[in-house]
Amino acid sequence: MSETVDVLNELQSADLTQVSAVMPIIDDGVHEGEIIEIDTRENSKKTGHLLEMKIALTNPTPATKEGIPCEVNPGYPIFHSISLVRTEKYEPLEKIAELMQAALGTKEGSALPFEQFIGKTVTFRTKVELSDEWGDRARISRFLKQS
Repeated sequence: MSETVDVLNELQSADLTQVSAVMPIIDDGVHEGEIIEIDTRENSKKTGHLLEMKIALTNPTPATKEGIPCEVNPGYPIFHSISLVRTEKYEPLEKIAELMQAALGTKEGSALPFEQFIGKTVTFRTKVELSDEWGDRARISRFLKQS
């Protein structure tokens, strides 16, 4: 409790201009995490929905912060969205089947309710995506099926 009080007192007069607000970016590679939140929401174009997940890493994971190698602790969140809008070149059911295989070990049965994925551990591959518009970040490129 005293640490919280100390920080609150410090914030009264703290100059935060020199404090980094950059989040670490986990390295490209294969990682493991637990799905801790999952829900659908309307996409920004209002043309359909997204399946959004918050996945907490389960192991210490190599990362980079402002170009300096570091490590993030278990529990560090990764956010992932799957578009539920079918297009000529994209089939959302393929992504949902991939998620089912990773989380449940099977593609049999229904993917609904999505809440059945909460608490499941998944293995996934990340790729660092460089973006001036959104900022650099690690993106889940695919879920890997259970072995």
